[in-house]
Amino acid sequence: MADSQVPFAYNQADLDGLTAALSSQRLGKYLNRAGFDQAWAMDIYLWNARLSKSLQFPIHVAEVTLRNAVSEHLQSAASRLIENIMDSLFLSLVDVVGDPSGDEPRSG
Repeated sequence: MADSQVPFAYNQADLDGLTAALSSQRLGKYLNRAGFDQAWAMDIYLWNARLSKSLQFPIHVAEVTLRNAVSEHLQSAASRLIENIMDSLFLSLVDVVGDPSGDEPRSG
């Protein structure tokens, strides 16, 4: 139904069933906008579903692009942090046990 561009002729049983399934609370804003014409409210609801569907892929691409950029930035920052920690750890070990090249421990 959402993909079809052919108007659908709702009978009262269809409208009652859809209202029960979707909830009168959810459809309330559509009914208000449609002047309480149930068929027109369903047309507006369907238009909203089509609009949402048309935006789903572009929003998905934007979300994945942003997530990947944040991930890349965090990985880069974490890599620099780990490198700094390892450098500090290495220097502190050199102070204690000496340089692996055989030099004596640095005096503190």
